[in-house]
Amino acid sequence: YEILYGRILANIIGDQFAVTTSILVTFLLGIGLGTLFSFRLRNYLWQIEAAIGLYAVALVFSQHTLDQLLYRAIGLSGAAASLAVIFGVLLVSAPAFLIGMSLPIFASYASESAASDHASRAGHAFTLTYGVYNLGAAITGVFIEFWLVRRVGIEAATLWMAATNGVIALAVAMLLGRRATIGGRKETVDRAPHLGEIAFFDRQVALLVAIGVASAAYQLMVLR
Repeated sequence: YEILYGRILANIIGDQFAVTTSILVTFLLGIGLGTLFSFRLRNYLWQIEAAIGLYAVALVFSQHTLDQLLYRAIGLSGAAASLAVIFGVLLVSAPAFLIGMSLPIFASYASESAASDHASRAGHAFTLTYGVYNLGAAITGVFIEFWLVRRVGIEAATLWMAATNGVIALAVAMLLGRRATIGGRKETVDRAPHLGEIAFFDRQVALLVAIGVASAAYQLMVLR
């Protein structure tokens, strides 16, 4: 979605470095915040996946309207660059937040399932889930960039991804319904963490923050 939304917004706003930067930063921030709040919505994974897909469909079919709104606003104010950045941030913040929720919830389901089979496997559930998640993201990125967009175009490619989210939402809903029927679903979860509980001056946390900063800088200055 970061690839596809970047291309869609480039068609509307233009392929400016400030716009590209705002999209990347918004995705990183949205995913981070979504992760922090994910445990509050642990039992709503299929709705989250459906919302991600529906948002993509809405964005595809509202491009003309968004284009008119943006350039009407620019015509009134004249602050083209600033409005373009704000416009990009507003458009991608919601899907980035929802995407950020998905991985921790998937990992918690995997951990719960592994614990029911073998207690020692539960600790490796997040590691496996995160590895599969990033491997899937890499494969999908290559697939979108080098085949899908070239074959069907940006809009159709976005709708394909939205359909994929729809399939995932349906599958998750069916699996959760089956779990509830067979053994009941665990409704009590750990309290959601919040920023006030993170010890930012802890050595390990500080190192992780530094790695995150280096990663963002590399993506902005080298890859972009």
